[in-house]
Amino acid sequence: MPGGSKIRVVNQAERVFSREDFSGYLPEPQLMAISRRVSGGHFKITASFSPEIGWKYYIEDLGSKNGTFLNGSDIRGRGKVEVKHGDIIGIGGVVNVEFKEV
Repeated sequence: MPGGSKIRVVNQAERVFSREDFSGYLPEPQLMAISRRVSGGHFKITASFSPEIGWKYYIEDLGSKNGTFLNGSDIRGRGKVEVKHGDIIGIGGVVNVEFKEV
């Protein structure tokens, strides 16, 4: 996100991301592009914990028109895909964000 802005997922097992999540974080030209290209519920991130492995995170495209990309690969139709610290999530071909586990 520009300027190091963050969208946090705290105390949630699942979080759906949509265009509203990016308003206030993006310059107007990018926000206008994402508003036209990103559907209401674009993707979700799910967290799960097991004592043996610890926390694992998954991303799933929610049938978006312009796609969700993980490290450049389109994940539409693939169900839940593991996302790790440092992975790049591409949203609708407009915005890239870095996933960070904190």
